[in-house]
Amino acid sequence: MALAKFREDIVERYHEDIRELFGRGEVSPEKGWQPQQPAAIASDTVAAVRNGKFFEDRVAFLMSEEVTFGLDSPKQTTVYVSYRCDNGHEIVLNPNGKGFYRLPSGQPGQLYLRCGYYIKEYRVSWLREAKPEQLPDFSARLGTLSENPAKWTAATFESVRAELDNILYCPNVPEDFATGVKEFYLGLFHETIGEPNYRKRFEAAFTFLRPFVNYSDYAALICGYYLYRINEFDQLAAVPKLSTLSAVGNFFSGTLLATTGKAGNVLPRRPEHVSPEILVSERDYRIIECAVQQLSKQWAKAERALQAAQVASTAGLDPQGDERLAILSARLSRQLGHLEKARAEYGKLQFSPNPQFKKEADGFLQQRTSEAI
Repeated sequence: MALAKFREDIVERYHEDIRELFGRGEVSPEKGWQPQQPAAIASDTVAAVRNGKFFEDRVAFLMSEEVTFGLDSPKQTTVYVSYRCDNGHEIVLNPNGKGFYRLPSGQPGQLYLRCGYYIKEYRVSWLREAKPEQLPDFSARLGTLSENPAKWTAATFESVRAELDNILYCPNVPEDFATGVKEFYLGLFHETIGEPNYRKRFEAAFTFLRPFVNYSDYAALICGYYLYRINEFDQLAAVPKLSTLSAVGNFFSGTLLATTGKAGNVLPRRPEHVSPEILVSERDYRIIECAVQQLSKQWAKAERALQAAQVASTAGLDPQGDERLAILSARLSRQLGHLEKARAEYGKLQFSPNPQFKKEADGFLQQRTSEAI
């Protein structure tokens, strides 16, 4: 993600420089497309690098860490490095003898790298200690807000919103972490009442909490749930500490034996619990339950969970969720021998943007067509 963003910045900076030079008359069809005074506008992309890795646009560190970083930039350009704290104080950062810069620990803010007309900005957060969700009363109080699955109305959520502010916005919890958790709850609430903008809330929660994943299990859970929601199952399946969500991710990313008409070894490992480790929507709670019951070969329970998921669905509200529901129904129908039903469900996935779903659907439909011939 950081490298892709870095490449975008290169292109964006190039076009900005050309527009600037064109406006000043230094670049024109008559003069040629090369700047007449390149030294006067020495400008190039620059990025912060630590331990051989580019900084993400948002980063988080422990206050106990001494965070130093280098620059990835052309050698013959001048880079101005500064740090603006959230309290408005700006600090100019100078390199040490080895060319490394040190972040001012414990002061959340924005890191700026300026190279000519190009400016690269990073959001920096700090934690007093890892796992902020284990601070006194944090986890317990969050757990009292709602039982799984999330079920709220506009009236009942107002008290939840107020309690969230009391729990989250305190000195020991980084503001960006608190904002990410709140966005997650708001996303669940908006989905519950049928507001399509819940997607933006979930995406915002992922954006704010992703830097904290290495320090917080709760951040990892929310980010894992976001990956599940956008059908990025391979990444989710690679996180074994998320027992249920990881297993469900494996289920959805697994392949079926296209030649037998029945599910193959979709996933050998079963989760320990049916309920996910984090608060989820009513529909996803039933979808996850159906997946777990299929993994356990409890076909009758899986069928009941599938029916409950269909009842909890709102047409068009969550297209990616509709695809998860279709693959669940198709696989269960194959296990129960309802091949025409499976065909209808797979037909919904012929143009799926998820390559795994599309491949499985195409394989089954081609097989059925061959058998018919």
